[in-house]
Amino acid sequence: MKKPNIPHWSYTQDMECLLVFANLIDEITFNYTTDSYKAPALHVMSLIKEAIQTIENIDNGIIREGALQSVIQELRWSIEHDEIFSVLIERKGLSGLIPKISEGSSRSDLKIVLQMMDESISDSDYLQSIKASISDLVKENRQKEKLENRARLLVTHLKFMGYAEEYIYFKNQEYFLNGQRAVDSVNDIDEFLDFFNGVSVNYRVIHIVNKLIAQIKDAIVAQGGEVGDDFDLGVNNNRIASFKRKRNPKWKFVTTSVAAV
Repeated sequence: MKKPNIPHWSYTQDMECLLVFANLIDEITFNYTTDSYKAPALHVMSLIKEAIQTIENIDNGIIREGALQSVIQELRWSIEHDEIFSVLIERKGLSGLIPKISEGSSRSDLKIVLQMMDESISDSDYLQSIKASISDLVKENRQKEKLENRARLLVTHLKFMGYAEEYIYFKNQEYFLNGQRAVDSVNDIDEFLDFFNGVSVNYRVIHIVNKLIAQIKDAIVAQGGEVGDDFDLGVNNNRIASFKRKRNPKWKFVTTSVAAV
């Protein structure tokens, strides 16, 4: 792990795990980090949904039955190694369902069990539990191996919920590492984690397209979009002004609304 340059930190020994966490997120989400060090693509929450979808695809004759075996094996392994999920499932009083996730169970029984888990533990529940665990570990300043596990799990789950890895990387840079703000307390971890609340927000997106798009303007407008030679985002800043100055007569701007976290 590289040693960051942190002159903007009022660093004390009790902030060691905060620094470890910031550096972990930096390396896990950096574009050129080796694939073996990045966060896993799948976790319990995504595998439960994948298993349900696989069962439905088999029932509908889309794929062969043998496709389910590997999904169930990976799900069982993930459940056994995921402390966050284990605690949540125990709180819900559903621990007795775990042994029923086996290759010997019928597809119909498996689907019922998986749907019960999926409906009982929301993505938000899982996210809040990960965040609480990270906060505790950072403030207690201990168990760096567990903190690394939680950092990877956080990135995996955020990506599953729709966050771009680049957004996580730059938010971590902005908050902890690029010197734009002072870092002086382990309590800063909570404010950072609050950036990721999983709440969907409506964004206006500007697309630069060929002026021929005007030929299908009515269809775009019918879908809630706008087509024009200019756009108004309701705010003015240097970046927007610079962008508008580069307009080309061959361009049209298409404005659409997108819901995203």
